[in-house]
Amino acid sequence: MDDFDLNAVMPEGFLDRTRDRGMVVKSWAPQVEVLSRESVGGFVTHCGWNSVLEAVCAGVPLLAWPLYAEHEMNKVILVEEMKLAMPMEVAEEDGNVVAAEVEKRVKALMDSEEGT
Repeated sequence: MDDFDLNAVMPEGFLDRTRDRGMVVKSWAPQVEVLSRESVGGFVTHCGWNSVLEAVCAGVPLLAWPLYAEHEMNKVILVEEMKLAMPMEVAEEDGNVVAAEVEKRVKALMDSEEGT
């Protein structure tokens, strides 16, 4: 994994543009440690239960973007029942989330109390 070429999978110039603003982790990230940092303002979760529990324990606001298996059910519980997350809206035609939706939801999460 150490010799994996990130430039092959990231948009052209992404690593250079973000070098001084963030970090891209090539392998397994210490998620609990990252989520526990004061600088983390939100977490886009695939709605796997382990990740959800780690984020909730760290008090991090959630954006729910389920991928497969039980993730959709977890999203419903997080968003509708527990009121712990904001949902990502999926484009009907292809099932993907568009960049404008990600931008809208991140701004909403950062500018409101919803999802906390």
